[in-house]
Amino acid sequence: GGGSAAEVDDVDLQDEEAKQDVRAAGLSEEVERLRAELSAEQQERRSAEAQASQAQGQATAARAEAATLQERARTEASRREAAAAAHTHAKEELDEAAFLARFLAFRQHMDTLLLYVPTKTAKTKTWRLSVQRRQICADVIRHFSSAGNYAKTKLWSPTAVTFISANTNLPEDGDDQGGLTVEMYTSFFREVVLPDFGLFEGVLDADGYSASIGLLPSPKAEESSMVAI
Repeated sequence: GGGSAAEVDDVDLQDEEAKQDVRAAGLSEEVERLRAELSAEQQERRSAEAQASQAQGQATAARAEAATLQERARTEASRREAAAAAHTHAKEELDEAAFLARFLAFRQHMDTLLLYVPTKTAKTKTWRLSVQRRQICADVIRHFSSAGNYAKTKLWSPTAVTFISANTNLPEDGDDQGGLTVEMYTSFFREVVLPDFGLFEGVLDADGYSASIGLLPSPKAEESSMVAI
């Protein structure tokens, strides 16, 4: 009987050891699984941190590029403004000098013609011109159209200009001793070549700006107006 009890105890011990081995194997598998999960979580965290760092670097680079582009845009705008201002100043000086040269040549031409007008009446009878300041070009063209069609001798007569005020619509004070005529012609030839009046169009210069010298008649200009001019 004693031997049988010892054998039973050995069997029970072996069973318990087997159970402990099974539990140990299960715990080992659980540990490995937890380690694998921990490693995967760490990898994901490192990947997320790397992506965040990359995104932050890209954002910083984008901000730096945007600042660079803004600075370039400001520099280019300043350069263009300076170039436009310099071009406008040079163009104004050129236009004023060119206009004065054309006007003086015209005056000299008219003075020469007046010396050889056959009739003394045309040289002594004053041609009185009433011109509204708000429409100088239209009024001058109207006067010269009338003179050309009905009384060409007026073209050789001395002129007496009276300006009509744009504010009161009444004649302005002043006796034309030559100054008001000069003012009329100056204002007329300065405004008649503007694009808004539609009679002339300018050629483009090397910078792509429209110049007031080298003007050509517009294809849409009225023939009667061009004849009067």
